[in-house]
Amino acid sequence: MNTLKLALVVLLSMLLSACGDGMTGTYTGGLAEDQVLTFHGNGKATQETAGMEMQLEYEVDGDRIKLHNPDQPGTTLVLTRKDADTLTGGPMGVLEFKRKQ
Repeated sequence: MNTLKLALVVLLSMLLSACGDGMTGTYTGGLAEDQVLTFHGNGKATQETAGMEMQLEYEVDGDRIKLHNPDQPGTTLVLTRKDADTLTGGPMGVLEFKRKQ
């Protein structure tokens, strides 16, 4: 019986970790290359531009990251993971963000 409980705990832990979006870290770039995007995990992000900070929500769909401004419903910025350290997207694909080391 103890083995069964242990197996269930391990399985539950694995399932919960699989639910995480895996998106964390800080990326810099954008149009003027002075934007900073910080992904905090669990669907929360911060965008800093020219000294102004905005709280965003995001969702991950494969290689696509959809950023939403909760203050402006219906607006979405879609970025695509080009590689492990690069996000691209925006209008005409002109935005590029690199992971800050």
